[in-house]
Amino acid sequence: MAAGKIKVSRQSVELPGCLLASLFHELANSDGDTEGFLVGNKKDHLLVSSLNDNSDTQVDEYQNVTHITSFIPCQTQKCFYDGSGTAECSIIDKILAGHCSKKAIVGWYRFRRNTSLQISMREKQVHRNLLKVFNEHNTTDFAFALFTHRSSDGHSTHSIDYAFYAAQNTNLNCYTSLPCDVMNLRSTSVCEYKHPNMMSPLGDNLHSVYETIVSKFKPNFFDVNGSLSQVAMVDAMLDSMLENFKSLGDSVTQSESQISQLIKEIEALEEKTGDEPSHNFIEMYDVNQSLDDSSTQEQCDNDEEDSAV
Repeated sequence: MAAGKIKVSRQSVELPGCLLASLFHELANSDGDTEGFLVGNKKDHLLVSSLNDNSDTQVDEYQNVTHITSFIPCQTQKCFYDGSGTAECSIIDKILAGHCSKKAIVGWYRFRRNTSLQISMREKQVHRNLLKVFNEHNTTDFAFALFTHRSSDGHSTHSIDYAFYAAQNTNLNCYTSLPCDVMNLRSTSVCEYKHPNMMSPLGDNLHSVYETIVSKFKPNFFDVNGSLSQVAMVDAMLDSMLENFKSLGDSVTQSESQISQLIKEIEALEEKTGDEPSHNFIEMYDVNQSLDDSSTQEQCDNDEEDSAV
């Protein structure tokens, strides 16, 4: 038999846990049903390559992973399509302006409360038209995320269910559920920690881009000796503050010592003035009393002499 090569692909979605939590928070705090676009990149990973000896056929099994790195919420519901599900390209361009290009859009999402995770006819029509807007020839590369929300009677418990779908290439009315892997959600003792560059659109160029950015801003943080200049400034400021605090502490100790000495002197004066006043007052009273008696006696003697005359 003639040699051949068969390529088998599996679709999956991958996103970090912090992004999923942020999306949950955005949806739970929305005023009503909402929708938006999913930002990220797509990458194929070769899983298994096997060769069939009988047919001389090589089978390559790939995993087509859609990495979601961000999302762009829409301010109002049904803002980029009309009632029939026709997408408005001009409105989509305005929504994406300042965020990303169309090439970075890997799908869209819709959030509706108290409903099932079943795709409606309108959502299928919107998805079909979005495939044309974003020029997605491979329909399985464009994902659709559906979110629902329920709460308990006392609103003490909130639950959000979600599912990712992709349309089949052969039939756009038939959708396949995509497995979703939340990165680093499990314990690192059970599974290996996944680094951010695995989901970064920069791919293998991440290290060079990182070095370029660091070298650009390095003069703002490092001095000519290669040490962190801001750390040295913080250390100098700390030393200056400690010296000032020590000087203030010595000044406070000295002033408290002076106040304590003055308090002792005041107490000694109070004790001294508290004993002498009564003694001096008695002596002064005796002197005044004797003077008054002598003057009174003299006046009486004078009156008697006047009477005799």
